[in-house]
This record gives sequence, structure tokens and C-alpha cells, in this order.
Amino acid sequence: MVYIVEVENGTISGAEALKSEWEDRSRLKNNGTKLVTPWLTSAYQAMQLIGKVLDSTQSTDPQFNYSDGRAFTALFRNRTFNLDLGNLTMNSIGQRAAQLGFRYFSNISDRFEVQHTG
Repeated sequence: MVYIVEVENGTISGAEALKSEWEDRSRLKNNGTKLVTPWLTSAYQAMQLIGKVLDSTQSTDPQFNYSDGRAFTALFRNRTFNLDLGNLTMNSIGQRAAQLGFRYFSNISDRFEVQHTG
């Protein structure tokens, strides 16, 4: 039996901290019904990511041409962003590079042991 566990710091606790606030706000705004929080979490993190890229670009290159899609997407590559819900690392092709750990159940120790993290 093998489990794959995401080990990025802060992701769960950050999301849990925002979850109750989002639920309270959605109940007030939507007559007592709450919105589905996974989409809110994803949207919040996506907007924060774009904001970080735009903010860093304005401070380093005020004349940056945002209509150049290739140059704009390059700003996301090979970077780690410190977001409210945890760190987000983008690889060389602009995809999220999650830190994963692999654990297996050892018959010798009778418990799960870490095989690999990376």
C-alpha cells in the first residue's frame, strides 16, 4: 500500500483559517447558504498569484509590455511564490511543481515509512 502525501507547508492551516471567514461571508451574502469553498480557495490563490507577478513586474520593469503573452507567462516560470495558503512553486513549463512524499507500509516496523520526498 502506497500513499502520496502533499507536504507543502502552510497549505492546510491557511485554507482552514480562511474557510470559516468565507463561509460566514457567503451566509450573510446568500441568505444563509454557503458557497463551495474549494473553488473559493483556488480562485483566491490564483488571484493572489497574478497579483504577486504584476506587483513584482511593476517594481522591476515599469515599461513591461503586458500584451506580450510569451514574456508574461515567462514571469511565472521557475519561481516560488509565498501565498497566504502556502508556497506555490512553478516549474520550467509553468506548471505547479508540488512537493510530494511517498510512504509505504513496512512489514518490519509495522508502520508507514517515508520512501522519497521531493
